[in-house]
Amino acid sequence: MDEHLGDALWAGQEVIAGETRLGSVIARLRAGGAEYLHVRRYGYGGDELYIPMLAISHVSNGQIHLRLPWSELAAQPWHERPAGAVESQGLPQGPSSSAA
Repeated sequence: MDEHLGDALWAGQEVIAGETRLGSVIARLRAGGAEYLHVRRYGYGGDELYIPMLAISHVSNGQIHLRLPWSELAAQPWHERPAGAVESQGLPQGPSSSAA
């Protein structure tokens, strides 16, 4: 799915699981042949998630939608940075006209 996303991803882009706004993209990482989105979560603590690119359902209206709902997200080990992860490519900044 990565090749279909191409220019649809940018730094600061919002990530959604079901109807829940999770956070915004910091970077795109590669580890062990897989790619991940490095996401800073919204809210208290502002922790980070490392979401596999395969978990992306689609990108719509500038938002990245995941394949799973918020209720299933907690069971995923995505709060741990993948071993050996490195930034795979820089992401452009999002549209300057978007305000959160």
